[in-house]
Amino acid sequence: MPTVPSVFPFWRIALTAAIAAGVGFLILRWRFKRMTISEATFAALVVGLSVLAWRLSANVPPLNDDPIALLSPNDWLCPMLTSICLGMYAALRPPSDPMRWPQARAPDGGGLCRQRAGYLGLVSTELRVC
Repeated sequence: MPTVPSVFPFWRIALTAAIAAGVGFLILRWRFKRMTISEATFAALVVGLSVLAWRLSANVPPLNDDPIALLSPNDWLCPMLTSICLGMYAALRPPSDPMRWPQARAPDGGGLCRQRAGYLGLVSTELRVC
């Protein structure tokens, strides 16, 4: 019998999203010195809101159950949504350092995974609802 519930309460999902946004902001301020505070704040908010939106909409047993130990389909799909949301954010509000933006953004499969893992993608992956 699994010890982790298949459906999570709102407070736990909201806490995960808040932690993802906070850690994302701290990583951006630490690694990207030229990024303004407002730009880091908006990018971190995109991360937090994408995690919140995905986790709330996909909070169903088939996506939360772990067919592989500690990894559910939900855990694999959340970083992909975060990557898409960060890409849309960058298209609507171009980043101040477009050459380094792919390093901050989640890996999107365009060769960036092989070069460098995206910091914000790692945040949304590692801060999954456990």
